[in-house]
Amino acid sequence: MNNKIAYLWALLSKFLPEVIYLGTTMILARMLAPEDFGVIGVISIIFTVANALISSGLGGSLIKEKHISDIDCSSIFCFNIVVSLILYLIVFLGAEAIEAYYEVQGLANITRVVSLTFVINAFSDVPRALLYKQVNFRLVCRISIISVIIASFCSIIYAFFKPNVYAIVIYRVVLSAVTSILYLYYSKYKCSFKFSINSLKKLLPFGVFTTLSTIV
Repeated sequence: MNNKIAYLWALLSKFLPEVIYLGTTMILARMLAPEDFGVIGVISIIFTVANALISSGLGGSLIKEKHISDIDCSSIFCFNIVVSLILYLIVFLGAEAIEAYYEVQGLANITRVVSLTFVINAFSDVPRALLYKQVNFRLVCRISIISVIIASFCSIIYAFFKPNVYAIVIYRVVLSAVTSILYLYYSKYKCSFKFSINSLKKLLPFGVFTTLSTIV
């Protein structure tokens, strides 16, 4: 693919989903109470940091490396899955404390449901990195748009029948699930649980600095 066209698709993959999400938010804002958006807002920082820790910038390490092997990919895949499960367990067990701290009734259950995205997103990091490495931004754009459209549709339909905070929760969970499924399907990546500590040591240093920059 021509570099200029590829970078145009990369730009669109960031811009178009945000436009669709903005439209979805405007629709939901007419259907939900302001408090519903506030409930999600108070725990957003937790999920931003957690998702950054899950990927640990290792997807970027795959893109950076000139030559990568199957064991490199599977090692990162295993690492992401393990870290996501650990973070999910921590948040699941600490959900009651989070609810008590923010004094928002029902926040514990919401936190536990939304934190499922930790594990779901872990499945898409390696396939996404492989598509970026192939400079296949057109496919990345397509995946992003399809995922946002499906998540928006599910969220709005739910809000139509039950206008509450779970409409936003559904958007996040469905978005993560559809995105991961599409990346796995289109990248043709076959999930493998082979692990090499040497591969992780090679790729982790770059990932640490990327993670810190993402969190900041």
